[in-house]
Amino acid sequence: MTRALGLLSAGLLAVATACGGDIHDTHDTGDASQVVVDATGACNTLANSAETLSLPLVGQAPPAAQGGTIADGTYVMQSAAVYTGSGGASGATSTTTQVTIEVHAGTVQVVSTSGGTTTHLTVTIATSGTALTYTDTCPVSATLQGHYTASANALTVMLPSPSDAGAATLVEDFVRQ
Repeated sequence: MTRALGLLSAGLLAVATACGGDIHDTHDTGDASQVVVDATGACNTLANSAETLSLPLVGQAPPAAQGGTIADGTYVMQSAAVYTGSGGASGATSTTTQVTIEVHAGTVQVVSTSGGTTTHLTVTIATSGTALTYTDTCPVSATLQGHYTASANALTVMLPSPSDAGAATLVEDFVRQ
């Protein structure tokens, strides 16, 4: 069984199963039977210039968030993993992901490709310390709480990713172009 969860990755949008299932880009409306994907590009026209990456499971705690200032610009994902906690599931999955984001004054345009589906999103972000509040504004409205680390040319986003085996954290690393 796979559960959907809207994620920023970012994308930053993934469905994780710690039992070895696939992870797919989706957008969760809060009802697993009503998943919304904007494959039309109506939310933005951002091109996905990131490389296609594997999305493994890591059986350890995620890295600690450090906060920082998120610089405006275009970022491409350079790595991603689902951290399942100490002793959790680990290993390769058949899932791939490709995400590009454009940050400008607290608004983030997202284009994400996984499983052959390209999704476009518009979100707003707000930060406080290491906390990140991510609010979808297109194609639907939803809010998610996570954490982040930012430097002049890098951004790491850590978002909750429930799985069949319990809570997990999706960690996505981006580099500014």
